[in-house]
Amino acid sequence: METFEMLTLASEFPEPFTWTFEGPCRVEHVEHVWKRGIAASWTDSGLGMLDDVDRAIWQIAMGGRYGDRAPTITVEATDGSWNTPHVHPYTRDENAGTTELHWWSMWHRLSDAPVVATALFLTDAPSVIFPDDLPDVPRCPGRTTSENGLRTRLFGREALIRPKTVEGAKYLAVSYGGEPLDESRVNSILTVLSLVLGRDLDVRAQVAVDADGGAVERRLWVPSKVCPQAPRSAVSCVERPSIVALGAALEAMTERARSLRFDQGSAIDVAIKYLLRWNGGQLDLEIRDITSALNVLIESPAFSPNEGRVVEPDDFKSVVEALNIAIDALPAAPETLRKRLRDRIAEANQTSTNERHRRFWDAVGFEPTAEELLALKRRHTMAHKGFIDTEDAEAEWALFQDIGRARTVVNESILALLGYDGPVIDYLKGTRPMRERGTPSPAETTNANG
Repeated sequence: METFEMLTLASEFPEPFTWTFEGPCRVEHVEHVWKRGIAASWTDSGLGMLDDVDRAIWQIAMGGRYGDRAPTITVEATDGSWNTPHVHPYTRDENAGTTELHWWSMWHRLSDAPVVATALFLTDAPSVIFPDDLPDVPRCPGRTTSENGLRTRLFGREALIRPKTVEGAKYLAVSYGGEPLDESRVNSILTVLSLVLGRDLDVRAQVAVDADGGAVERRLWVPSKVCPQAPRSAVSCVERPSIVALGAALEAMTERARSLRFDQGSAIDVAIKYLLRWNGGQLDLEIRDITSALNVLIESPAFSPNEGRVVEPDDFKSVVEALNIAIDALPAAPETLRKRLRDRIAEANQTSTNERHRRFWDAVGFEPTAEELLALKRRHTMAHKGFIDTEDAEAEWALFQDIGRARTVVNESILALLGYDGPVIDYLKGTRPMRERGTPSPAETTNANG
C-alpha cells in the first residue's frame, strides 16, 4: 500500500476512545509494591475499583496534607498490556474492601502486530479548507472527492492532516509513517499547529496502527477544559494558498520549534499558550497576554546567551574591584550614592533589555512599525496599573486597533523564526504576504537557530 493510502487508513478507522479491563495489576508507591485485582475502564478519563481489603492504598490518599501535591501511585497490568503512571486514590470511604482510583492519561496495547503508522487526534481545532483529495482506501466505500486533507512531512516522515469525527466528536487527525514520535516532537507539532490555526490544541488520543489500519497501541489523555472562543489564527484556515504554504513549510517549522524549546531553552510552547489564552472578552487582558507571549521569547536564553552575562564572571570580578576602589575615592559622595553606584555596577554584566530586543528582532529579520511599537508598549500600563481605561468608545476602539497590531506583529515574528514564508493574517488589513525580511548575519542565524 502506498504511504498516502496508509496515512489515510491510519486515521480512518479509530476505535472509540474507550477501554475496559478486569484482572491482576501491579501497584507502586515510592518503594512499596502490591499485586491486586482491579476492574478498570476509560471513557472520558480513567476509573478503577482496586481490591484493597487491608486499606493500604486508601491510606496513601489519606496521608496527603493540605498544601502538598496529592499523593499518586503507578498502576500497570501484570501482563504488561496497559499502564498509567499518575493515579490518584480517592479518599471517600464508601466501598468496602476496594479503593476507587482516578487517572487522566494511560497507555494500552491491543495487538502484537508491527506498527506502520501513527495518528494523533487533536481536540478543539477550527474548520480548515484542505487542498488534497483523500484516496480510496480498503474497507471505506463511498469516498467522495469532497473529503480532503493536507499532505506534508513531519520530522523526516510523510504526514497527512485531515478532519475526522469519532463518536460524534470532531477532531483534527495528524497521521505520519512509523512508530510514535517522542514527547518533544509531539509538543512541537502541537505548538506550531496551535499558532497557525489559532486554538490551543490538545491531544485526545495517539493511535499506532498495523498494515491493515488496526490499532496496535493507544495513548489516551483527558484534554484540558477550555472556554470556547473564536480562533486567533496566524494563517488563514480557509484560503488555499495559505494552507498549501503551511504544508510546504510545516516540517521545517516543527523542527525549529523543537530546537527553540528543547535545545535553546526558549519556551515557545508557553508563549503560544499566552497568545491564545482565553480572556473573557476583556480587551486589556488580551493585549496583556499577547505582549507577554512576545516577552517570553525575547527574555529567553536564545536571545540572551552566556546566561545573560556580557563577560565571564572571573573577568568581571577584577572590573568590579577596580570600580569599587574608584567609588570609595569619590570626594564628598554620600553613602547612599556610593551604594547606588555599586548596585549599578553589579548589574552591568547582565545583558540589557535593549540588547535582548535587538537580538530577537535581528533573528526575526524585521522590526515592528512605529504604530506596532506603541501597541506593544500597552504592556507597561497593564504591568503597572493592572487595567487600561476605556471609558469612551474612542478609547475602546483605539485599544481594539492596538490588539490587532500587536497580534499581527507577534504572530508574524514567531512565524518568521519558525521559517514560514507564506500568506499571513493581518488583523487590520486581512490576508497578505509576509513582510520583507533582512538577511541575518551568520552570528544572528546561529543565535536564532542554534
